[in-house]
Amino acid sequence: MRGSNLGRAGLLVILGVLTFGTGPRALAQGTTTETVGFSISIEPVFVVKDSSEEGGNIELGPLSPGEQPAPKRANISVRTNRGRPYRIAQRLEQNLLNEKGSGLPEEPVLFSATDGRRGGQSQVKTPAPLATQPAVLFSSNPEGESDDFTVTYSVSSRQMVSAGSYRARILLEEEIQ
Repeated sequence: MRGSNLGRAGLLVILGVLTFGTGPRALAQGTTTETVGFSISIEPVFVVKDSSEEGGNIELGPLSPGEQPAPKRANISVRTNRGRPYRIAQRLEQNLLNEKGSGLPEEPVLFSATDGRRGGQSQVKTPAPLATQPAVLFSSNPEGESDDFTVTYSVSSRQMVSAGSYRARILLEEEIQ
């Protein structure tokens, strides 16, 4: 299946009949034919991927008190062939901590999402705090088609925080409806 972006999986079964004869007019002249069955199976696929230039890393900073750093974007691609609506949620695996184990104050990192390129809808159009509780980012179109959307992360430097590099992992989770 050249040109398919289904990946290695999906479910498609094709049954067909091949007819063989001899010569250019074999079928028209009613010659002997042979029937051969064939099938193709493709497994179901659901893949969520960050296709950002940063390779799945979001770096906000360096931060200086009183300055607003530029927001960073994650380009999220969802590839599916299931044909069922889905939602994408995100959550912090743990709170952002620096190398000394100190955490950031409540609600310093904000996020929002764009609508999809193929009809999916953002569920967070205005910035909301990034947290360890799951937050639905995006809902697919009713057909559950593959889609692409962007999540923007920003930080408020209004609060003074301890110096350091704060790190955590953001988990993207899918829910098939």
